[in-house]
Amino acid sequence: MTTGSTTSHRFELWEYDAENADEYVGYATLSNDGCIIWEGISAWVDGGNDRAEFYLLTNDSRATWATFWD
Repeated sequence: MTTGSTTSHRFELWEYDAENADEYVGYATLSNDGCIIWEGISAWVDGGNDRAEFYLLTNDSRATWATFWD
């Protein structure tokens, strides 16, 4: 992840679920050019496609880029 911010911000990982309420996975605090690794997230695989649909929330108002790998 990369953010233009020079202060730390909270980044939350959520799993989208069309049939139920979205599920909170966890959070990390990050400042510019950091890396967050969430491990053990296979428990959020669900639905007919056997995939997890993750998204991030943050209060960082600067431009933020995130890349996901699985």
